[in-house]
Amino acid sequence: MTDFQGCALSIDVDPLRCYYEIHGLGHCPDDLKNLVFEKAVPRFLEVLDTLGVSATFFLVGQDVDRTLPNTGHAQELAQTMIQ
Repeated sequence: MTDFQGCALSIDVDPLRCYYEIHGLGHCPDDLKNLVFEKAVPRFLEVLDTLGVSATFFLVGQDVDRTLPNTGHAQELAQTMIQ
């Protein structure tokens, strides 16, 4: 038995337009369309970097062409998915 303690962290990056569609809320307002990428993703990256934790971000297919800052968090996975 080892003393290693670890975990795997994955983050689903679903834009608000997906929630609007799933829950029948109509058209997502334009000012909210990029909110997750503009606010939530940078906050996640800041917290992860502060804690020294790596994570894998899972993106909705049509958002795969968005670029996450190259901080090592699953950048290779995103690039592989595009190809």
